[in-house]
Amino acid sequence: MLPDPSKEKQVGLPFWRIRISVKGIALDTVADYARFCNLPRAVTAAMEEEPFHFWVPAFKVHAALFLRLIRRMTLFQWQGGLARRIGSLGCHPVTLPAEGAVESLTTALADMAADKRTVLPKLSEIGIAMEEAMLVYVPFRARGGELIQPLIPLGIQRKALQYGLNI
Repeated sequence: MLPDPSKEKQVGLPFWRIRISVKGIALDTVADYARFCNLPRAVTAAMEEEPFHFWVPAFKVHAALFLRLIRRMTLFQWQGGLARRIGSLGCHPVTLPAEGAVESLTTALADMAADKRTVLPKLSEIGIAMEEAMLVYVPFRARGGELIQPLIPLGIQRKALQYGLNI
């Protein structure tokens, strides 16, 4: 679980932190990811050493929100420690297995690619293999009909989560 010392009411949303190997695209480090997406960041020596992970929702929501969550959570790349205890955190159920999350990454790669003209024709050739997956609960602060993660920043409507339970 990502640590959050806030005393506000929180809901833990499950995300898969996935390390993959991609045939045809170098995505081993955070620096590789920054170059692939053409992020407006200077690539540092630390980024060249830091392993890259995708963060994929472990719950179902509509497709546009699902891709947006992958994009935002993966871009954030939490580098701090993880708490091992959930405590009294109310947790949303896991409705998407890690294998299902990995299947979505081809679409996510196409969505994130800076040079789509090069990547899109190669999509059928790209092979993705999961190396490791860890379930991480990310605490979102409950505010009315929305759940907010202020570190990222990211908000999700509660109705979108309810809709996802029926998919």
